[in-house]
Amino acid sequence: MPNRRNVSHTIVLLTLILATAPVASSELDELLERIEALERSNARIERLVQETSLAPDVPAGTIVAYASTSKSIPPGWLSANGDPVSRDTYPKLYEVIGTIYDAGAEDGFFKLPDLDGYYALVWYEDEQLQEWIDLGKAIDPKRFDNDEPKERERLKELWTTMSEEQRAYNLTSLILSKHAIEGDTQMFQERLKERKKWEEEIIAERKRQSTMRNLRYLIKY
Repeated sequence: MPNRRNVSHTIVLLTLILATAPVASSELDELLERIEALERSNARIERLVQETSLAPDVPAGTIVAYASTSKSIPPGWLSANGDPVSRDTYPKLYEVIGTIYDAGAEDGFFKLPDLDGYYALVWYEDEQLQEWIDLGKAIDPKRFDNDEPKERERLKELWTTMSEEQRAYNLTSLILSKHAIEGDTQMFQERLKERKKWEEEIIAERKRQSTMRNLRYLIKY
């Protein structure tokens, strides 16, 4: 593709030539034709630049995790925070998601998905929490006999009050207890010996992944 700046410079140079140098009529006509062709080419290039993006077109409804120290949102995106927005203002987005999230929306509006407080690490936390609860049940099943759903909820609440260090310590304690109950002496001794390093690895992994919590979710309109 020709360079737009070079094309513009060429047009200017040819114009200067015509203004300063005596030329025959046939040569003048030829030069004028070339200038017009260059102008048309330049106009096509400008139009292509405006119509073509270097990045692929992102379809409406696409949700991305966005990291920025600024509170501003890039053009073409909305914060996925559950707010109601106008159907007329964002017709493409409305065409895609419709009234999926519309509980309580007024006429002429539709609601965005509400992802505030969510982050991509949810599966990791849930998996670790579930392992902790299941280990507790395996070690002390009587605790769950009367009302298992209630006991699980109690443990979930307790989990949220723990620091990362407390979670790692409690999780490793239950795993060690399980090895002891099952009579797996070798595994118990190996893990007990490496317990401090084991806990540090759990904490480091959680901290590394927990940076995802600071991301905001945006939706393309």
